[in-house]
Amino acid sequence: MIWTDRVHLVSDKLGRAGKDELREFADSIGLNRCWYRRGHYDLRPHMLRLALAAGARSTTKRECARYRRRTMTGVEWHLQRIL
Repeated sequence: MIWTDRVHLVSDKLGRAGKDELREFADSIGLNRCWYRRGHYDLRPHMLRLALAAGARSTTKRECARYRRRTMTGVEWHLQRIL
């Protein structure tokens, strides 16, 4: 399932499966893959409308952050903690 806190787009699946699901969804609504950062995509207002229309579900910022951490690889998670 793809979720948004109205600013970020994330997947609730673990690890690589979540990253793959998120990238497939992002491709379907026209997000550029180079916009992927540390387990999520940032959304502009016009892309938010497309994401919701394509089936993304709304959630809180806290839940969105939790989902994002679940899809990050070990390297991404380590980099987030030190940067």
